Amino acid sequence: MQLCLVNTQGRRLPLGSRSANVLADLLIRRSGGPPCDDDFVRSLEGVIEADANLCAWVAQRSGQKDAGTAARWLVQQSAVSFSDVFVIDEPGEGDSAAGSTKADDDDASAWTARLLPELARQLARLDDLEHRFAETLEAEKLEAMAELAAGAGHEINNPLAVISGRAQLFLRQEDDPQRRQAFASMNTQVGRVFEMISDLMLFARPPEPQRELVDPADVIDQVVADLADVFADRGVTLNCQDVATDDAGLNVSADRTQLIVAVRAVLDNALNELDHHGRIDIALAQSPRDAERTGNDEVRITIRDNGPGIAPEVRRHLFDPFYSGRQAGRGLGMGLAKCWRIVTNHGGRVEVASEPGYGATFTIVLPVAQTADS
Repeated sequence: MQLCLVNTQGRRLPLGSRSANVLADLLIRRSGGPPCDDDFVRSLEGVIEADANLCAWVAQRSGQKDAGTAARWLVQQSAVSFSDVFVIDEPGEGDSAAGSTKADDDDASAWTARLLPELARQLARLDDLEHRFAETLEAEKLEAMAELAAGAGHEINNPLAVISGRAQLFLRQEDDPQRRQAFASMNTQVGRVFEMISDLMLFARPPEPQRELVDPADVIDQVVADLADVFADRGVTLNCQDVATDDAGLNVSADRTQLIVAVRAVLDNALNELDHHGRIDIALAQSPRDAERTGNDEVRITIRDNGPGIAPEVRRHLFDPFYSGRQAGRGLGMGLAKCWRIVTNHGGRVEVASEPGYGATFTIVLPVAQTADS
């Protein structure tokens, strides 16, 4: 009996017994066991260095080749899901575990061979259900907020129009400089509220996407080009990793302008969280068909930063309109809300993985466009 991981091409990568034990420990810790402390991370780092297949799998998923960085990524991002684990009874020829020795195999823990397959089978469904329940709960909450926003926005606009009209009228009739300044300030602040209501209405009732075949790589390139000066001014390093897809002609059916807004919102959020000399990694990958969610292959735009991470109390409100975990005066808190609305309107989702102190990873997931050939 042998533990395997599955790469993005669906190929099984057999693991040595030491790797099997440590990954089993990781799965158990993620399922309510003891926390992943520094000693465990160091142990995981040693395993990644010793097992070529595990090292290759982590590097493919995370883009991290350094074993220490890869180990921390594996723990922090909860990268191994139970659906990644396969146990096969009779390894075929040439499937021997890379990086393992005969002594390793002879000393393989009996509990791993007996309990890990059952643990994976029993917890796989629970792991998936918990994740989907959290997604559904968040989506329902945001939909309810959108309904409230639509009604409130309409009602607030009417008295604002009256206030703005009166302020402009008084401004034209007033000669006293101080009073003119007061009326002008009043009109400016009403305009600011109008802008906020406009953002709120965009979240509540966004325009229907004008769909076309869009290459996500082109969208990323445009957003990066638009923000190039901002990256330079703040001393932030941007790393655009190679596109990892099975098909060079990968496209999504999307409104290009809206998709640019969504990707830029995530990048803006990352930039606002970083100090000087921070780092942002952008990766584009294709993941296999998800029959339960979309029925299509999926495109994953992953934006990862090395900032302070997201606290649990902030994570719960991350996509709420006007919510900002930063200090007052640093934005309206509508960027991620608009991103969520745009992506879900395109039949996709936004995944977030983060722990305080270890950066954040946002992944925009969209279904691949169906063509006549597919």
